[in-house]
Amino acid sequence: MTITFVTGANRGIGYEAVRRFVALGHDVLLGARDPERGAKAAAELGARFVAIDVRDQASVDAAAADVAAHEGRIDVLVNNAGIPGPRVSDILEVTAAEAERVMQTNYLGTLRTTRAFLPLLDKSDAPRIVNVSSSMGSFTRSVDPATLEHATPLPFYQPSKAAINMLTLKYAEALPRFRVNIADPARQPPRSTTTSAPRPSPRAPTSSSNSPPSPRTDPPAATSAATEPSRGDRRRPCGDHRADPQPRPRGRRGKPERLQRPAPRRRRGHQRPAGHRSRDR
Repeated sequence: MTITFVTGANRGIGYEAVRRFVALGHDVLLGARDPERGAKAAAELGARFVAIDVRDQASVDAAAADVAAHEGRIDVLVNNAGIPGPRVSDILEVTAAEAERVMQTNYLGTLRTTRAFLPLLDKSDAPRIVNVSSSMGSFTRSVDPATLEHATPLPFYQPSKAAINMLTLKYAEALPRFRVNIADPARQPPRSTTTSAPRPSPRAPTSSSNSPPSPRTDPPAATSAATEPSRGDRRRPCGDHRADPQPRPRGRRGKPERLQRPAPRRRRGHQRPAGHRSRDR
């Protein structure tokens, strides 16, 4: 049976990940910092609770020792624990204290947990590491004014996810026997007061009813009077799908008329040989 360990799993994305892993038949270890909430979530989902605070090296080492004593190995490590940090519109207001708190949880927490659980992963026949990251850490999208990554001011969260992206790449290069990947859960609904409700994602702000749909996350509104295009309107899925602004003239049978080639221009002073028949006829 596949043994999967998920950090930050007492609510939100981690909670849903545990639920799905259990449904797939995995033996799931639910990691959380709060013992009361973590134990409650594990009981609801049918998983085993493992106390872990990814900001504390002693807590991470104790969690790895707990898993080594009970399961002896893990097959999948999901580094999900993370915090968004405050939203700051002015980069000049960013403080080192707030940045350190976010980096301690998101980036250094991923690094600590992975390093502590590598010996347990190495005992698996098919070890996998999944780091929950975000397109908010993408340099390409963050400099594009048309994207949510550019519009959402998270100067603490975005550098931490960019660091996780690079860390994942370096682990993938150093561990050829492992499968090391990044997961981007994208936009999530707002968090409610229940433990099992998904948490709000810093990847995109919640849109109101008056705001336009996002080109990346919001599906287009369904129309009630959708009609099947006629046979003449169907086009091959390539090129420009708009109608030709200057359609070719059509003959009596509805087929496009052949375009006539212009007659070749004769050079001045050129005489046609006797018996020559012109092409213009």
